Amino acid sequence: MVPPFSFQVQEPAEGGKPWVVLIHGLGMSHRSWSDPFKESLLGGALSFDYVLTDLQAPTDLCHFPAAGRFGCSPPLRFSNPRPLSFWESLKREGCGIAGWSQEKPLGTIDHAVGELQSLLKEIPQRNKIVLLGHSRGGLVARKYLQDRRPGWDRISGVILLGTPNHGSRLAKLGPFLARSFSFFGVKERRHYQSPQNGANGGKTFQIRNLAAYGREGGTAELVPGSAFLSSLAAGEAEEQKNNIPYCNIVGTRTDFIRIYLRFSPSGRGRPVISLFDGLERIIPPLFLPLEIRQGRGDGQVSAKSARLSWTEKTHLLPINHAQFLVSAEVQTIVRNFLKAI
Repeated sequence: MVPPFSFQVQEPAEGGKPWVVLIHGLGMSHRSWSDPFKESLLGGALSFDYVLTDLQAPTDLCHFPAAGRFGCSPPLRFSNPRPLSFWESLKREGCGIAGWSQEKPLGTIDHAVGELQSLLKEIPQRNKIVLLGHSRGGLVARKYLQDRRPGWDRISGVILLGTPNHGSRLAKLGPFLARSFSFFGVKERRHYQSPQNGANGGKTFQIRNLAAYGREGGTAELVPGSAFLSSLAAGEAEEQKNNIPYCNIVGTRTDFIRIYLRFSPSGRGRPVISLFDGLERIIPPLFLPLEIRQGRGDGQVSAKSARLSWTEKTHLLPINHAQFLVSAEVQTIVRNFLKAI
């Protein structure tokens, strides 16, 4: 019986290859694995076109209609060739793949753990299983194993991508955003598009409101020192006793999108500022959280928070929080880990 989730997908394993169970992050969906270029952040508030961009000084900038000399780094989905999704990468390796969209993507981790437990029942008993979690998805995997829910002993490995094991100070913004939008009476989704996607080949960006971001409990769990994170830290000793190999991949790049100034219509753009590392030019680093300091975080999670001292392998890579989902280097590390278990 297929679990009653909003979306559940499977690809069978080939030749004894392991099954990989994909667990998405807060406010996201199965698309982060199968088609991240159509995914969004912050509970649907921010299109991935803003965070999966080509940061290699491109000539084909996205222009702002009201400021013709300014442009921004174009979405990676327009790259040729376009980076592989994790789903496609694992499929090419012959791995079994299972994933789903959580019923409450902004809800509590415990709710997602229950869904994970149900999904695991659908995987053939004879196969190895590896849990692969991005961002909060890694905490779902860890909580499942700490609780030793039925079926936990079938897990052969855990892979964490940008997981806030000790929380993220940016999570404190969730309740603030919810209260702010409620104060202004924002209840339904609103759309802003710039530039329009038309005959001139422009790209379409989309922003939706953030009103629901802090309402369902999931954000509060990620605040450092929360009851959930304190409980998770207290359970680490028992988690280690499971003797399951972990692979922890940590990002240290904070820029997601760059703003360029072009001196002529045909000339190359000169980078002016980027989000978030550009903030260090105008704000002393001492006043910025580690999550958004270049070399210290991935734009949402600090390297310090993502580390687990007892994990077998920790990889530090110069990627931002969204790039985990399309990075060829991350996919290579994951493939090597799967071959080694």
